[in-house]
Amino acid sequence: MSLKIQKRRGLQFSTLSKTYETEIGGSGSTKRLSQNCLLFKPELFTQKGLEQMNQYEKLNPQEQQYKATFIASHRAPYAVQRPRGEWQTIHKPTNDKLIKAHLRQKLAIALPAAWYPAFCSLDIDNPKDETIEKIYNRFDQLGIGESQMLVMTTPSYNRSKNHRVYLKLEYKDKTPTHKLSHTVLHNCFSDLCEIYPQTNRKDRLPCGFGADVIKDGVRMSNLKWQEELALMMKIDATPIEGLPHQPVLFDQLEGFRDHPRNWTPRADAKEFLKSGLQAAGTRHEAQYYLLFDFWRQNCFQETAVEFVKMWIRENHNGFSKTAKSQNWCQIDKEIDRQAVWIWKNPRTLPDSTHNLHGEITKEDLIFGAKLFPSDAVRQKQFFKLASYCRARKHHEWIFISWRIWTEEIAHDTTYRKFQQELQERGIMRSNNHYKVGKYSRRYQLDLPRTDKPLLMNDERNIDNYSEALHAAFNDRQEIAEVTQLNPRTIFNYLNV
Repeated sequence: MSLKIQKRRGLQFSTLSKTYETEIGGSGSTKRLSQNCLLFKPELFTQKGLEQMNQYEKLNPQEQQYKATFIASHRAPYAVQRPRGEWQTIHKPTNDKLIKAHLRQKLAIALPAAWYPAFCSLDIDNPKDETIEKIYNRFDQLGIGESQMLVMTTPSYNRSKNHRVYLKLEYKDKTPTHKLSHTVLHNCFSDLCEIYPQTNRKDRLPCGFGADVIKDGVRMSNLKWQEELALMMKIDATPIEGLPHQPVLFDQLEGFRDHPRNWTPRADAKEFLKSGLQAAGTRHEAQYYLLFDFWRQNCFQETAVEFVKMWIRENHNGFSKTAKSQNWCQIDKEIDRQAVWIWKNPRTLPDSTHNLHGEITKEDLIFGAKLFPSDAVRQKQFFKLASYCRARKHHEWIFISWRIWTEEIAHDTTYRKFQQELQERGIMRSNNHYKVGKYSRRYQLDLPRTDKPLLMNDERNIDNYSEALHAAFNDRQEIAEVTQLNPRTIFNYLNV
């Protein structure tokens, strides 16, 4: 650039200015520079002047670190927003001048998701107090502590309290892809907030205008962007191996939250109780398992909390940074929050005879397979019916409502045909004595007489046909012999 200008030093200033504008490529700033050069500072076109100008445009080390962390691997286009303005999409790569403007809070930049994003965020819009409480309770359940997150405001924080929680994920000690990161966080938090990065949406970069750190509920607007970046780089990584890739503990679906089939296994709780922590990053999980096990045993909340607080002090085995630093106040608060969530949220009862209304034996499975050989749908329906009736075997006649028939046993378009098939085989009878809105029709079902134990899993009765086949028979070949189903049906339909 400078050589071309030096070679043309003998030409007119207008030609020189046009050549310089073509080389730089920016119309606004170049125009001002050309005027200065023409009228006041022709010495800028010397080698020294050009070096000073280039130095102004270069990024300092901290700005280079910001660029390497958030912008280096981005894909065009990007979007720009000025304060109180609308987003505008630019179909060009970003440049250093844009980065400087963003960090000086003159505008905000939003980029498409990087292939390997350094940070992910939870975008919490118009939050209510109960939503915030649910989110932080979920952090406790997942074992994500305060050192693994950073809370920052958004430009609309003053109006609607919108803010973001930044997390740093890792998978096998490496940064995961944006798709894997989004999938994991979506399964954990999608019912409470929006997850970034997203494949088809641009994401606002941190440390721009309106982005201030929130520490202990206080907005720290006096921090410079360099200090905010330093705090972000100090976020401890969260290994996603320990996070659920599918919803397990949370109320993402109606009726799913407190279903006993999705409770934490008692065997895991007993192992934690016996051996203590055995790996780093497992303290929150262990506390949750122990508290939930105490709830299942119908213990008082205060008793369970007191025991777990004593247990973690004696059995952290050096695998908890917070415990090693003797920060028992923080640990006690986390245990209290976990206990409140467990004792407050589940709608079902703790372990008792009233928890599940289904009982099944191995003989019932064989009997149903003989009634409906090679018919996986009818075998599953008979399993549900037999499970419902065996739990009420001390009654001569059993009330089975229309809701049970259509929602738990069969479907509203198939249950009548299923009833007819059972009655034709002579194993089920019904009476016509019922009253709409008062009580339902009563039935009798002939089940095998047996003194064999019930099929159970984790000290609870089994209510899933595939799980019952696993518990009753040794392998897939034996299941195929009993049910007379082909192996593909067993694998695909029954998931055995």
